[in-house]
Amino acid sequence: MAWLFNESAVKDEVVINDRWGKDSRHKHGGYWTTEYTPGMRGLDHPWEESRGMGFSYGYNRAERLEHYRTTRGLVLTLVDLVSRGGNLLLDIGPGADGTIPVVMEERLIEMGDCLEVNGEAIYGTKPWNRNIQWGSEQVLEVEYNKEFGTAYDLMALVEGSAAGVALLGSSAPVKFTGKGGGVAVELPELSEDIRRQPAFVLKISR
Repeated sequence: MAWLFNESAVKDEVVINDRWGKDSRHKHGGYWTTEYTPGMRGLDHPWEESRGMGFSYGYNRAERLEHYRTTRGLVLTLVDLVSRGGNLLLDIGPGADGTIPVVMEERLIEMGDCLEVNGEAIYGTKPWNRNIQWGSEQVLEVEYNKEFGTAYDLMALVEGSAAGVALLGSSAPVKFTGKGGGVAVELPELSEDIRRQPAFVLKISR
């Protein structure tokens, strides 16, 4: 690492993660990483959560369909991480012939479709000053440098929170009022088709 930053030809423009040895995690690197965990929160230092769509980083022929996260689960994982200032590194595993397995291809296309519509809520954003993605009583506590021991049942957070449907996918008018220095939003009735979408975005303009 010392050679890379002091002597290499790319020393002034290289960016590295923190996976460089036993004592380098969350200490050295342009961005810090976690793997298959809730990620991090409350940090000024750039970070990302790294994971596959299933249990494995690469293609694993022993994995069945039920081992893969749904598109909804993957999109909500992305939303959750971005809401805390993180990046999602979502790994895929091509087969021996270089082709992407159909289930992974489907997930990528569906996530891309969602981002094509709602990318404004992801790209170039920054976290709010309070972490209440799933409601004030469902704040995810992540202890610094102990992320690997933190339970991360994201769908339980989503399904168990009144804020789980507070991401909107409807063209119906939205009523809102000022409340306690913030904004209280009254959501319209969502159709069954709308509720089946992976995630919904509520845009508030000043």
